[in-house]
Amino acid sequence: MSYVNGSLYFESISKKSGLGRIIQLQEGIYRTLLLPRKRHYSFPMVFLSNYKTYLMLETTKHSYLEIFILGQNGRDIEGTFKLKGLESIKIIDPIMFIKEGVYYLFGSTFPESISTLNIWSSKSLESEFVLHPCSPSRLEVYKSRMGGQFNAIQC
Repeated sequence: MSYVNGSLYFESISKKSGLGRIIQLQEGIYRTLLLPRKRHYSFPMVFLSNYKTYLMLETTKHSYLEIFILGQNGRDIEGTFKLKGLESIKIIDPIMFIKEGVYYLFGSTFPESISTLNIWSSKSLESEFVLHPCSPSRLEVYKSRMGGQFNAIQC
């Protein structure tokens, strides 16, 4: 679930197909995001960067991590791209965190190490993401899931 620009984004399971879909709730109105393929989508992570709104989803069942560029209404998909350095890595529950101009991507890889929480970093969305020196940050299956407040530590 993510909250950006007055919109709440969350996963809803379709009764008809059983697939996860992404819903936007804005001003009391529920709208389904029209994603490019009829597949399972979950764990929406919406973030802002350089005056644009981006959406990342958990898509490990059918594809590699893809970033969707959202239109001004926060619903229309204006484009997509893959993060350099991560084109062939499936990432479970991706979280993007931006601090002091550095992009940090947290997530577990699938199927190799679902119990390991890794960190990749980059200077921009267009630059290559590399495994951060603090990776892995967790090695236990119950503690490697994202949740709670960020705490900055030295590795």
